[in-house]
Amino acid sequence: MSLADRIATPSPLVSLSIPASGHTTLASMGIDEGEAWTAEGVRIHYLTVPAGAFDVDARYRRDAEGYSLRWNLSTVPDGPPPSTRGTIVYLHGWGSDGRMMLPWATALARQGYRGILPDLRHHGRSDEAPPGFGPREARDILQLLPSWRDKGLVEGPVYLFGLSYGAATAIFMAAQAGEAGTGQPAALIAIAPFDNAATAIERFAGEMLAGDALPWFLRRRHGMDDLPDAIAEAGRKLDVDLASVDVSQAAATTSTCMLLVQGGRDRLVPADSTQRIADAAAHAQQVTLPLETHMTSGMRFDWLATPFGDWLQDVADTGGCPAIVLPPDPAD
Repeated sequence: MSLADRIATPSPLVSLSIPASGHTTLASMGIDEGEAWTAEGVRIHYLTVPAGAFDVDARYRRDAEGYSLRWNLSTVPDGPPPSTRGTIVYLHGWGSDGRMMLPWATALARQGYRGILPDLRHHGRSDEAPPGFGPREARDILQLLPSWRDKGLVEGPVYLFGLSYGAATAIFMAAQAGEAGTGQPAALIAIAPFDNAATAIERFAGEMLAGDALPWFLRRRHGMDDLPDAIAEAGRKLDVDLASVDVSQAAATTSTCMLLVQGGRDRLVPADSTQRIADAAAHAQQVTLPLETHMTSGMRFDWLATPFGDWLQDVADTGGCPAIVLPPDPAD
């Protein structure tokens, strides 16, 4: 496979493995799955999480050698479900799927937020339609929102929550919402959104080529000098000018309140990338997690789920874009 093909084709990078028995258990908790089709005929698989009394046991540990995460999910026996505050659409990262957002969705469900967790096009169990690095994916989900509301899967105001590739998709959804006729999202949370597709690919591919993520023979075959041509070729294959997929420009066209979350040790999406989006947006709050990387920023539901849910409620109560104050990091 050429370097351009690797750029244009999502390969599974991170997934939350759920055995067959696990799906039965999730269904018993009210976590269902379904399929919907876009106007272009792209089949999108999704999970739904009700607002409910979930017992989420999350323990994150950090030490000099790395990190560990334990997550266990159960329901509270006879626990009354919380009143529904709204619906959050969860958007996963590149090479992942909607299941990776289950820890966030169940943690925020305890605070009254329903969840829809789609597999973006060419990911998970959705159709292998050409990815678009944000705009196409945003259009897909916006097309499906009205039917989801008609089915009762969406209640109350709609919020967006994305990680990395999904964070960029969330911002494009907010930018396209007016044209799509769905109404502006009430707010969005974007963890590690890239500011430009081409530069993000260059950073990511550079990390892959410089490290041990690719086999040695691929690192010998491909080098940094090959990247510009490979990115251009990948764009031609996808019929997308990747250099023009600019998230900060999209952020400048929406009035949606954004919470932009940045890992202080993120080498794939550095601070200036997130800052560029924040500077362009009309209403944005920015938070840095000093010790988190690109990967771990999206794992800190043990620390961040409750303040994120409170912040969404503050947005609803004030009608503005309030600041957020995080509690101390329990991993410190």
